[in-house]
Amino acid sequence: MRRVAALGVTLRDTNVLVRSLSGGQRRSIAIARSLSERVKLICLDGPIAALGVKQTAQVIALVRSIAAGGTGVILVTHDLSTVRALADRIVVLSLGRVVYDGSARHLAADQLWGLMASGVAITTRE
Repeated sequence: MRRVAALGVTLRDTNVLVRSLSGGQRRSIAIARSLSERVKLICLDGPIAALGVKQTAQVIALVRSIAAGGTGVILVTHDLSTVRALADRIVVLSLGRVVYDGSARHLAADQLWGLMASGVAITTRE
């Protein structure tokens, strides 16, 4: 429970079964379970899929907390608002080929959409 609390996840009752928690709380618990002091990198595949607005905000805050603590985070998602909110670096794959690998700040939202839709590689200045 210390790990969960350290990540900013709050539970009204620490004796409650995980299956009775909200989707965001369940995802937060799963992420917290995967972290230890020795973890340097965590890969999250679709961590906000099928979550409501409040639960999504909880998971995004958790990801920010993990990154701020020095753990690298690889986020696999199709949700561009999450990408834009969290990413320092973006890698876009199309049919197993890298079509973009660079800074998130050098990539406009419409360019990101275009990359995902077309799969045509672009180059930007770093």
